[in-house]
Amino acid sequence: MTTPALAMVTGASSGIRWINVDGSALTGDSICSNGQNGIYLSDGSGTNSIRNNVVKSNTQVGVRIEHSDSNSVVQNEVAGNDTGVRIEGSSRNNTVMKNNLVGNSVNNLFNPSGLT
Repeated sequence: MTTPALAMVTGASSGIRWINVDGSALTGDSICSNGQNGIYLSDGSGTNSIRNNVVKSNTQVGVRIEHSDSNSVVQNEVAGNDTGVRIEGSSRNNTVMKNNLVGNSVNNLFNPSGLT
């Protein structure tokens, strides 16, 4: 599954939520001003690519990965959220690199489980 480029998602609870989605890409989209999370991967979502998106001004988390493995979050602008990127639960082997993580009020990157 590939989400069409240049989509704009605003005003939802979670802008984009993938539950148990594998091998998909989200590229070149704007996910802003949602009630909780901008992008939320959960419950076994794996080997997904989140790349070249603008994720900002979401009430809680810009990009949230929970109980999901081997996803990549690369070259995104993640700004003005409570937390920029949050990796939690049993999530392992996720890659977060070359992102512009700025102006997130609590954390730019938060990994409370401490897993790699």
